[in-house]
Amino acid sequence: MRIGPHPDLTENQRKAIELDYGMENGEMLIPVRKGFLFYFLKRIGLDIDPNVRQPRHQQIVLFNRDDVYAAFSNSEGIAR
Repeated sequence: MRIGPHPDLTENQRKAIELDYGMENGEMLIPVRKGFLFYFLKRIGLDIDPNVRQPRHQQIVLFNRDDVYAAFSNSEGIAR
């Protein structure tokens, strides 16, 4: 998974998120096993479309969303 700060945050907010998560070049790669993917996304709040929430409530986004959802053979219960 590739996560990064929500693009609609201010530059200072994005920098703070990058520091908090230890991101490099504005993103972080997180290896997650397929069996845990649904639970991981739910736990960190990425199981919902980022356009549904305000950026201050969903400070990180999934950059490779299509790739992650393609990993699911049955993605029932996850908003696209």
